[in-house]
Amino acid sequence: MLAGQAIAHYHVLEKVGEGGMGVVFRARDERLGRDVAIKILPADFASDPLRRKRFEQEARAAAAVNHANVATVFGIEETGDELAIIYEFVQGRTLRALAGRPLETKLLLDIAVETARALAAAHEHGVVHRDIKPENIMYTGEAVKVLDFGLARVSAFGEMDATRSQALTSEGVAVGTVGYMSPEQLETKPVDSRSDVFSFGVVLYELATGVNPFRGDSSASTIARILTIEPPGLQSSNPLAPAELERIVRKCLRKDPRERYQSTRDLVVDLDALRRTLTTASSSQTLSVPAAGDGVRKLPARIAAGMQMLFAFPYVAFLFMFSSLWENIGKTLKWEQMTQRSSMIGGSLFVLLVYVVQLVLIFLMLRARRSDLLLLRRAFPVLLGLNGFPVYLTCVFTLLWIGQHFGVAAGLIAAPFTIGVAVYLPFLHRRLLRTALGEAPRPA
Repeated sequence: MLAGQAIAHYHVLEKVGEGGMGVVFRARDERLGRDVAIKILPADFASDPLRRKRFEQEARAAAAVNHANVATVFGIEETGDELAIIYEFVQGRTLRALAGRPLETKLLLDIAVETARALAAAHEHGVVHRDIKPENIMYTGEAVKVLDFGLARVSAFGEMDATRSQALTSEGVAVGTVGYMSPEQLETKPVDSRSDVFSFGVVLYELATGVNPFRGDSSASTIARILTIEPPGLQSSNPLAPAELERIVRKCLRKDPRERYQSTRDLVVDLDALRRTLTTASSSQTLSVPAAGDGVRKLPARIAAGMQMLFAFPYVAFLFMFSSLWENIGKTLKWEQMTQRSSMIGGSLFVLLVYVVQLVLIFLMLRARRSDLLLLRRAFPVLLGLNGFPVYLTCVFTLLWIGQHFGVAAGLIAAPFTIGVAVYLPFLHRRLLRTALGEAPRPA
């Protein structure tokens, strides 16, 4: 099948993917004027009765699940020796494109809830997917679509009983994708919906931490890890992961199916409850700062970003004062011209660096995304020192500058105010930094 050819009233436009069970093309439905996805079983495979039955089973399994988060099957067509399943065309990215780094919690839970709902709907129709992995979950930016039911098993609740479905895979051969298969899949034992729960737990872990919990150097080592080890906690790779998410993932990844979620609906309930809890906490999360006369005033965390901007101005003023003050210091200490120039350039670069840090912190406070703040949390002591020390330095140079240009008396008058600012600002600054770095984080 090539671009430009047609199957029934579907005009093939381009190839978009290929897998073990067929090739996927984007095509145009000439009757209804819409794009569709066509998965084609090539003629060489279509002549194999077992492959043909598995391909037809994929269409039946996907068609049996009528749910907004499952790619819709429009029909099945046969042309010549080729067999084709017509799916809705889903524009977006697979979760594999999002993996590799911890997702912000809000996005993770949005994806997790919709995926779990799709699985719950499938399980209620007697369909066990058996190949849940990031590549088979599409995210459009607004919704999730579960794809590829090529390895699905349909139980007696569906159109095909379990015995017939099991016969379509080789006896004693594990089916699925190593790294996401449940222990019972790897041991070729009978599987049910709880096997999908395990695979989904692996996907959740990977989205929360950026790493597969069982990934080994080879397929054999990955299988051994799935069968024998308990993965590290989410917070070992992502300290910002909620404790409740840790509990949910742990329950999904139990080796014994009897210890996992027995119903995918229960998993949906827990994920949705966590999402609502964090959303509520986000809407009410505030920053407390002292206010004269009225105890404690509550300021939204985003206003803290505006306050953070105030810390940028002293460094700009310091740059203007720096050259003239440093010249006088150099004369007093009788520095050579090269020494004075080098130290002036170095000092200016340091102040500029700190100024850039201010701008980065302002940006992160406004975004308040957990994935961006993860690294900053670890660098918190360095950031605090980098930003706290120049506050004192700026105040000292301000006094010197006032004294030099307006006299000693003006410097003495300004001293109490300047010292007060020098003492108070680092405490307020530290509070703002802790807010930005997740000490009182906004769920995201």
